Amino acid sequence: MREKIENKLDFIQKIRNFVFFNITDKFKRERMRLFFQIMKIKGNEIILDIGAGGGELWNKFSSFENLNLIGLDIKQNNSKVYKKFIIGDARNLPFSNKSIDIIFSNSVLEHVGGGEQQKIMANEIMRVGKKFFIQVPNKHFPVEPHYFIPFLQYLPIRCQKIITKIFFRESEEIYLPTRKQLEILFPDAEIIPEVFLGLTKSFYIYKK
Repeated sequence: MREKIENKLDFIQKIRNFVFFNITDKFKRERMRLFFQIMKIKGNEIILDIGAGGGELWNKFSSFENLNLIGLDIKQNNSKVYKKFIIGDARNLPFSNKSIDIIFSNSVLEHVGGGEQQKIMANEIMRVGKKFFIQVPNKHFPVEPHYFIPFLQYLPIRCQKIITKIFFRESEEIYLPTRKQLEILFPDAEIIPEVFLGLTKSFYIYKK
């Protein structure tokens, strides 16, 4: 019985991985196109990627060789994408005021905690970056974007963690923001929707 359950859980995870790595690629490609277009990247800017991971977005969807990229994440990564990599926290950026030309962040804000923690991260981005381009999933999109479970994000965090632990063996706390919350966090920024099937899937928040 246990083996059958394990097999079913593995199957669910494979479906999730297929959706995540195949269907979402087109959104990431368009996201990077918009970043270069909106921010008018010339190649000599210092760009800080918050929540850098292994630099997959730059590696797959841009010519990163000509970019002056700094990666920042909570874990070390030796990706050749970044000229420099820093282990750090998005809520406490190790940079002086307005020392970075452009700050880039893709689906990170929702991972740092609830409203107060997101405010701290937003303030750090506005303190350090002369310009910024942030992408954040929309809470009111009907499918939770990390686990692809409909309306999961409306459940209490405790219930979300129980469900994701059962089906995906993960129990991260994720706090998806609304547009209104983003307008408060980034009062001087532009916000545009990323639309899928007529619904707002994510938001782009930028200042140029």
